Amino acid sequence: MIRRPQQFKPATGTLVDWRLENAANGVLITSGTTVVGADDLVSVAGLRIPRDPGRARVIIALPPPAPFCNALTLYARLLTNSMLELRWEACTNYDYQLEASLTLTNWRNAGPPLAAPPGGGWLTNLVSTTNRAAFFRVRADLLTNSIVPSTPGNYTNLFMTADGLLRNYRLMIPTNYNPAVSNAFAFVLHGHGQTADSFAALHPALLADAQTNGLILALPNSTDDERGTGWNNFDLEPGQYVVNDVSFLTALIEQLDATLTLDRRRLYAGGFSSGGVMCHYLGARTTNLFAALAMVEASIGTAKGTGTIATNPPAAGPMPVFLLNCTNSCTRPYYGGVSSDGTLVTAAIDAARYWTNANVCAAAMTAVTNTIVSSNIFRFESCGKQLGPSQSQTNQVITQRWASCTPGTEVIFVTLTDGGHVWPDPGDNLGFDANAEVLRLFLAHSRP
Repeated sequence: MIRRPQQFKPATGTLVDWRLENAANGVLITSGTTVVGADDLVSVAGLRIPRDPGRARVIIALPPPAPFCNALTLYARLLTNSMLELRWEACTNYDYQLEASLTLTNWRNAGPPLAAPPGGGWLTNLVSTTNRAAFFRVRADLLTNSIVPSTPGNYTNLFMTADGLLRNYRLMIPTNYNPAVSNAFAFVLHGHGQTADSFAALHPALLADAQTNGLILALPNSTDDERGTGWNNFDLEPGQYVVNDVSFLTALIEQLDATLTLDRRRLYAGGFSSGGVMCHYLGARTTNLFAALAMVEASIGTAKGTGTIATNPPAAGPMPVFLLNCTNSCTRPYYGGVSSDGTLVTAAIDAARYWTNANVCAAAMTAVTNTIVSSNIFRFESCGKQLGPSQSQTNQVITQRWASCTPGTEVIFVTLTDGGHVWPDPGDNLGFDANAEVLRLFLAHSRP
């Protein structure tokens, strides 16, 4: 803790910048932001001063003033009988979200969040007047970066700025975290319509298993548009704009690694539904980054509203993968076809073929079937109704494994004959624990 000098007197609770630098040459060692505490003390938790240099200094200052920004005013111009142009002046220290409403209540997002142009300027958004929205407004969110925690614990609502947008995430640092050694790290990405918080609430065993295995776990949030939350897991069409989630996730790794000691050979990514599709996409659009991927109730190709299925781009290289799909899922039909929300998707086996090809696997594989008869089966967004408390149901867990692949890789494909569109937990009575099995695959692999 550092007591502020007399000539520098920000009030208690004031946000201040700090930087630790080599006293001999002024070279930056690390930096961040914090708030002035009680008794005029500035506290920086977990700050480590290396032995080299022998002398270091901490500089504390008020943040630079935010750039001047005019009051936010939304301008509208009717272009045709069906299109409305909405414009507003943007500042580089904010991102912007257009919202729509029918009644000036229950505001909903009307498109993805938008970053300000470099240097500031005007943002323009075209909306259809046939969407029944009578009112529009713009929300401006101040860009910021939370201090990355450096001690064990569960942390929620952490922020970072990526590509001019305010993003957020949850972070779990296990109790046995040791900054003196390299530590394994994983993302788990929520599904469409979910958030990191709702996914964590549904699957507390995931955080418990990560804790037990000494795995640092981050649950990032996707962005939210007129269709709800979801990941942008596809290549763009000409003139199309979507948020770059690959850029966000890779930037988040770098931000966390600047404070935490991550093992760059043991970085993993897993996801459910839309988040699982995002992991397929990470396998195609990142190189020499992840050591293994896990996709639960995902597909390797969807129609994306065009009526023609777009398959995931070719994999960037061989990769150990875990795949799980349920035959009782209408959201991701196991045999392919039109889902319950009208989206055309590929069959579950197509993802296994995609990765066995990428991993140059031999055709031979092993298959093990376990049959479980239980009651109180939890069906999450399934094709069938929930069973009564006394009704028994048979579920088969079919595990196919291709092991004769590029050295260091494998493909595991698990089929459940019940459960629906689900990330299976121990309490779902399906006879399979996705939390344990996903982490088992992760921790069995590291990059060369």
